[in-house]
Amino acid sequence: MAKKTTLGDIMWRDILKDSKQVSRTMGSIDWENEEIPEQDDDDCLKWVRELRDLTRQFRSTVLSDPTIREGQDIKFFDKIGNVPNKIVCKVIQHIKDNPDNYYYENDWHEIKGTDYGYIFQHYYGDGHQGYIMIGKSWNDSPIKVGFDTDNSQPYYNHLSGSNAIHSNPEYLGDRLRDNLRSQAVKINAHMQKIWPDAKQYNYM
Repeated sequence: MAKKTTLGDIMWRDILKDSKQVSRTMGSIDWENEEIPEQDDDDCLKWVRELRDLTRQFRSTVLSDPTIREGQDIKFFDKIGNVPNKIVCKVIQHIKDNPDNYYYENDWHEIKGTDYGYIFQHYYGDGHQGYIMIGKSWNDSPIKVGFDTDNSQPYYNHLSGSNAIHSNPEYLGDRLRDNLRSQAVKINAHMQKIWPDAKQYNYM
């Protein structure tokens, strides 16, 4: 008596047939030469987000000194609004292509062929600035990330005290000093990715 074919038998035959076809197809692929799509490297907003993360860490350390008043002694920015990634790429490329620009000041630079411009400022001396601002004008800049202070010694209680000539009873200790310097160097290194001259501020 012939065995009755069930729906389950048909399904299994189809599965085995499909698996053989897949196996033959997989066997024909040259895995060494096959191109595998790479992750998009043009995410220029990633650089901005990374600066924001570094700024937030820096802010936490700086404000551990209760004598520093945020908004008065130093300002921190972490705004990343709606600016197309391609515009951010143009800004970063403009900075790279113009390393001799005077990025110590808060000058507005226009990006030709677009409605956008930017400020990129990094300086350490009689103040400390490290930020980028991107938008259509000073008053319309959806991206502003970093920090700014005009104070000649904004981190006095972090950096002084171990030097007998400038002893400071409010000194917060070597651990915080080293932490602050380490974070400042990380910010400098991040700035150097698009503006190599930022390396001059690694002495902080």
